[in-house]
Parts: sequence; C-alpha cells; structure tokens
Amino acid sequence: MRISTAVLICALSTLAVAGPVEYHQSKFDTPTDKLDHDVQKLLDSLSLQEKIGQLSQLNINTISIDSWSMNGLNKTAVEYYAETWGIGSFLNQAQDNTTWLLDSRGYAKLVNEINEIYLNKTKHKIPIIYGLDSVRGAHYIKDATIFPAGIAQGATFNPSIVEEANKITAFESSTANVKWSFSPILDISFNKLWPRLYENFGEDPYLTSVLGAAAVIGLQGKFKTDDTKIAASLKHYIGYGGTRTGQDKDNAWVPINYLLDYQVPAYRAAIAAGAATVMTSYSAVNGQPVSSSKYLMDTLLRKELGFKGMVVSDWQEGYYIQQHHYAVKDLYNAVIAEINTGTDMSMTPTDTE
Repeated sequence: MRISTAVLICALSTLAVAGPVEYHQSKFDTPTDKLDHDVQKLLDSLSLQEKIGQLSQLNINTISIDSWSMNGLNKTAVEYYAETWGIGSFLNQAQDNTTWLLDSRGYAKLVNEINEIYLNKTKHKIPIIYGLDSVRGAHYIKDATIFPAGIAQGATFNPSIVEEANKITAFESSTANVKWSFSPILDISFNKLWPRLYENFGEDPYLTSVLGAAAVIGLQGKFKTDDTKIAASLKHYIGYGGTRTGQDKDNAWVPINYLLDYQVPAYRAAIAAGAATVMTSYSAVNGQPVSSSKYLMDTLLRKELGFKGMVVSDWQEGYYIQQHHYAVKDLYNAVIAEINTGTDMSMTPTDTE
C-alpha cells in the first residue's frame, strides 16, 4: 500500500472525480472514484467507531504539552487519541520551545512522531494527515516562501504565476510532511467592508475560476507519480463572502441566480481541475446553514457540480449550527445534520464530543 494513498483516502474518505478543464490539461492528473483494492479492503475492515475517528480532525494543541501555545508533543495524548478513536487528522500551526514556528524539519519530525505512535498503537496502522492554511505559501512553516495575498495574485491576471506559487507551496509543505493545504480561497465578496476581502482573487467570477483552477493544478499536479504534491481544499463553500453587513461569519443573503452566476463558477472550474477536498463555510445562505443544507451540500455540490471528493467542515462548524444559527437543539443533532448532508470530516477541533 502506498502511504500517500492510505493517507488521502483512508483518512479523508475518497478523492474527487473530475473532468478536464481547458487550462493546462497536460499538467495535472484527474483523480478516480475507484479505490485501490488494498485501500478498499482496509476501509471495509474498520469498525464504525474507527471510521468516525478517521473522519474527525483535531487541533494540534490537543496533543501538545502546552495547550495554549501548541508547544511540544504530548505523546500520552497522541496515544489516547490513536488508541481510543484513531483520529484521522490534525491541523494548525505548531512551534518549538521558543516563540518561533517550527521549520520544515520540525514539522516533518512532528508528523513522523505522531505517525510512529499510530503505527505502533493502532490495529490498522493508518497514518494521520496534517493540514495547514497555506493560502499564501506555506507561511506557517518557519523557513517557507511567503507569497502575496490572494487579491495581489489576482491583480496579476496571470494563472501561470498562481500555479507556480502553489507548486512551491506544495513542495515546501510536502517536505515538511504537511500533505493537505486548506486552499485555494474562492470566495467572491459582495461587500467591501468584509475583513477577509484581501484573501481572495477578486470580485470577478471568471478570473477567480481561472486562478482557482491554476492553484489546484499547482498544488496537486501529477499527484499519482509526484510525491511533492499535496491535496487542495476549496473554500469557503459557499457564499461566505456574501455578507450584507460586512461582518465576518455573518449570514449571507444571495438570490439563487446570483449564487449560481457569481459564486458557483470558481468551484466548478476547480473541481474540474481535480480538487480533492472542499471546506464548507461557517455562514448560512438565505437562512440555511451551509453545512446542514441538503440543497447546497447534496443537490448543488454533489449532484450538479459532480464533486465526489471529501468535504471537511471549517473551524467548529458543528457548534455554529447549534450555537450560532440555532438550527438544531443540541450538538448531537448538529453532527447528524452535517453527516446527513454530506460532510465527511468534522473539524471539531478541540474535543471529541
């Protein structure tokens, strides 16, 4: 079994099915929906609790000696989460015993230490996959290259530059054993007061579509034969930039034709470029929390856009469904709502409740 296949499929469900786009067709592989035989066999052997663990993602501070600063690895905590749940993924920035972030060697050592425990303490020996918000280079890795923000990349109108930046991001992340990037950001903003405006490629759906596809190709490329490539995650699906007030995480009110004409094209193009994962938005669109919306998650994303890959929730979205949107009565029903509408991995991220 190839470790890369086991990580991406067993820890994250299944890869995306994608058709080609016109932009640089020869420069990327399109994933297949057929699992390798050994991966399918491994998946079939997991118990329900083990599958739940694989589809859970925790913040790095849950296995840190100093939970406030995410400093140092608490091996006892790793053993607990490995043996009890088999947690599939960890995320976020980490640091050494100073105030600095880990460099690439530090991240590689950290992930290796976690996976060594998983290989020794779990029945199925499935390694974890580590994710970072590498939206402008692998900027949480101390010695990595930092690129301009999305709005500056968009101002170039040059997909080759965006692709090259993401190639470098993938290489520098991969050498640090970070195989999952929570990027590119495909939000289209309707309000100039929105504080995350600078992260995006701009307000034009076509430009965002072209640059978003280029970013995916740069990150994933010929992943079947190139170990320097990593998984992309399209975010924040969908309507996150549609807040009328300009307040971050506020609900979006977007006429359905505007949603389809302005918000959807970039996701369609990036899915066609082979994106492995999608991250959902915190917000509600037209009164429906995205993560619990049957229309947005199943009808639109899965059926109409043809996405068959893995969907991960954003930070504490399960809590948002219950405590911010008041769409369900408790956290148990929030989890049920997420799973029933197609969310594969829950970024809890601070507990296993």
